[in-house]
Amino acid sequence: MSRIKSLAIAAATFAAAMGIGFVMQNQELMAERFGIGDAPSPAPALAPAFALADSSSVVPMLTAPQIESLTGLVAPAAIGPARQTIIGPPVLVADLSGDFLPQVPGTPEVADCTPVMVATSAAAAMAVLDISAPCQPDAFATLHHNGMMFTFATGHDGSAALVVPALTETAIFMAQFADGSVATDQLSVADVALYDRAVLQFEGRTGFELHASEFGADFGAPGHIWRGAAGDALAAADGAGGFMLILGDDRAEHALMAEVYTYPAGAAQQSGEIALSVEAEITAANCGRDLAAQSMQFIGGADPTALDLTLTIPACEGIGDILLLDSMFDTWQVASR
Repeated sequence: MSRIKSLAIAAATFAAAMGIGFVMQNQELMAERFGIGDAPSPAPALAPAFALADSSSVVPMLTAPQIESLTGLVAPAAIGPARQTIIGPPVLVADLSGDFLPQVPGTPEVADCTPVMVATSAAAAMAVLDISAPCQPDAFATLHHNGMMFTFATGHDGSAALVVPALTETAIFMAQFADGSVATDQLSVADVALYDRAVLQFEGRTGFELHASEFGADFGAPGHIWRGAAGDALAAADGAGGFMLILGDDRAEHALMAEVYTYPAGAAQQSGEIALSVEAEITAANCGRDLAAQSMQFIGGADPTALDLTLTIPACEGIGDILLLDSMFDTWQVASR
């Protein structure tokens, strides 16, 4: 495939963020940069799914009142002379053996609108997130995980099933809806350090693409991993190569998108370098605009690094050209195991 790569025709500025405290700073930066409002508060610490209450706070169950025994009770003695019985017309007495009170309509049952998330482990240090939000049908929401953010959509019943790369051993996931409601869950991912991950995130249809060239692979050849040749997560779990995951629903206005490349460095079958680069095609939708993107790298369980990018796309005369950004990620050194 013929590709035009223009290396120096775009003005770009970069800003780096490093260290363990980058996650919340990163979310604030992304929120401000992409104009999505205030960044969410950190996900609250999650309590165990089931916990026994302290006995001092348990309210005792209500019991029937105690009735003293009727044994020994004596009917009051007759007072005065016996009265004459008068026979008259029969008196109708209500039958109290059945339901005699008027029926009161019950209170309509109110649906529980609290969204719920259940996270489970999957191959290649991935997480499957099952989200149920019955009061959020056909709605867009934002998934947050350790600085990574992307837009997803619920179905007609308010549910969604997402497959997300875990970025930390104790992985906390939060789904945030437009009305402020959230669903959270956490997952222990013991093998996360065996996988190196590169994250490129941006807003909308910007033309950004993340590319990985494994061990010198040429464009389009085996070992060139990108959205057009995404690889296989199951093969990666066996150490056979990397894979790409595209996250986000670009039907939403100002949709947040993420592309995540994963390589099984802890089970690699060969040694060498993996070169990572970002490409941006000049299109009618982005020409002449300033675009923002961010890269994050998670290598072998070490502290992550992040790099913010502001890119000025050339004028529309260059539509069809490809901008190559090869400094947003480090070159990875891989040793066979």
